[in-house]
Amino acid sequence: LPKHVTCPNCSGSGAAPGSQPETCPQCHGTGQVRHSQGFFQIAMPCSTCQGTGQVIKKPCPRCKGQGIVEERREIVVRVPAGVDTGTRLRVRGEGEPGEHGGPPGDLYVVLHVEPSKKYERQGQDLIYTCEISFVQAALGHRVEVPGLKGPLPLDIPKGIQSGTLLRLKGEGMPYPGRSNRGDLLVEVKVLTPTRVSDKQAELLREFERLESESPLDKVKNLGKKLSKKMGLD
Repeated sequence: LPKHVTCPNCSGSGAAPGSQPETCPQCHGTGQVRHSQGFFQIAMPCSTCQGTGQVIKKPCPRCKGQGIVEERREIVVRVPAGVDTGTRLRVRGEGEPGEHGGPPGDLYVVLHVEPSKKYERQGQDLIYTCEISFVQAALGHRVEVPGLKGPLPLDIPKGIQSGTLLRLKGEGMPYPGRSNRGDLLVEVKVLTPTRVSDKQAELLREFERLESESPLDKVKNLGKKLSKKMGLD
């Protein structure tokens, strides 16, 4: 980044090498001049030395008497794990230099975290969408979901509904400066088939018929099937 640093030629004094700033002859080093107005005296900054109390008769050729020069520097900043957009990192002593050779200020680095293509982030929790079929939702299934450290096994319970959130504790983003982590939330999305074969359609209709039967009808149908098998019908 471009930044101002103390001039290496004059060490921030603004005077050419081999010379020193001199006491201002106008204010005698006080940096102020007084003007009388009747019974009152008003102190104002000295126009000769701009209130510094010193004048530079031989300015430094590199910084032109300013005591600072601009240069580009590369600064390495360590980013803690788990930070989010808006986090400010403070780098001590890497700000602008103080006046007249004073100590430099600090540099603040404001972070912007690029959004993930895989996860949605809510604080330290992560949300991952897992797509499963209608059959897997009905019968249950074991899947692998991508974790930050590698694949994670996850059991999908029978009869799960689309939009259900399953929680994997401690598999989310770490909290900066702490040992604990957020959670990984897996949002289950049940896919409805857009094309079915004749055989699949027949099975789905049979499934719908069985679902629509009352408990009494199911008992009667079961009794008929048993009677038929035993030769009683």
